[in-house]
Amino acid sequence: MSTMSSANRSLKKDAVQGTLNASLNYCLDSDSGCIIRPGTVKDKLREYDIRQVRIEDIRGREREFRLDVHGFQHIRQATKQTEFSDRSNVTGEYYAEVEALLKRRWVRCCQIY
Repeated sequence: MSTMSSANRSLKKDAVQGTLNASLNYCLDSDSGCIIRPGTVKDKLREYDIRQVRIEDIRGREREFRLDVHGFQHIRQATKQTEFSDRSNVTGEYYAEVEALLKRRWVRCCQIY
């Protein structure tokens, strides 16, 4: 299983405004289900797949990107949630709000993760 861990601190600005190159570290974890806390010995001993990626600022071009083509889509939506430090509020109320938004937007969607 491969999950993104962190971005390398050395980000290089590209000639194009709002674009940068970065190293992303993907953890190569086993499927053991073990939770490894950042900064622990187990975290330090992890294996990583380090990949160079180009990250682009899409502000002003949000409408150019579609979920079915690009794998993401920007949606602007007001939320009732004002406090994001309370985990139970976020996972209860905010997640339900986002799920309802996605189901309205993509009617044929069966399940949201």
